[in-house]
Parts: sequence; structure tokens; C-alpha cells
Amino acid sequence: MTGAGGREGEREREAASVFWPAAWLAAALSGPKVVLLGAPGAAGRSALQYAQDVAAVTHADLLFAAGLAVNGWIIGRWAASGFGPLAALRPALVGLVLMAAGAQVGFASFLLSLMRLERKK
Repeated sequence: MTGAGGREGEREREAASVFWPAAWLAAALSGPKVVLLGAPGAAGRSALQYAQDVAAVTHADLLFAAGLAVNGWIIGRWAASGFGPLAALRPALVGLVLMAAGAQVGFASFLLSLMRLERKK
């Protein structure tokens, strides 16, 4: 017989099992983009512009990965309950908003970096 303490430990293990894959996903998505951005002096960019680009890319990836983790947690809970009725509308909306915000930040940073490019004459 498990009491409230047993359920809390199970919830913590569930959260930990979703957290680390999401953290590694964020690192895996951010790492190649940092490499592809090149060195700060490349393409006439200053170190500040480079730092802004890396921050925007990382921010977008972290938001998207957080939303994916929330939705993964919902699916994990649903699978653990035997794929019965699912009453997780609020967490699903949080996950959706985080993923949409991550995509939006990514697209906006791409557009702003294109607008910052100088035309060749």
C-alpha cells in the first residue's frame, strides 16, 4: 500500500524522466546552430550581434523543448493510466503555447537577422 509520499516520489521520477531528454534536446538543437553561426568576426558581425543571435536561437529552442517536455509528460501520464480518458487540457495548452512561442521566436530571429544583412552593391 502506497501513501501520499509514494505517489509524490513517483511524480518526481516521472518529471525527472521527461526533464533530461528535453534538456538534451535543447542542447542538441542549440549546439549545431551555434557552430553554423560561425565565429563572431565572420560576415562582419560584432561579438554583440553574435551573442544576440545565439541567445535568440537558444531561447527559441528552450521554449520549444519545454513545450515538448510538457506534452511528453502528458502522454506519459496517459499511457500510465492505460490510455483511458484524458483530462489534461490546461497542461496541454501550456505545452502548445510554449511550442508555438518557441517557433515564433525562432522565425522572428531569422527574419530580424535577414533584415540586418547588408546589400552588396
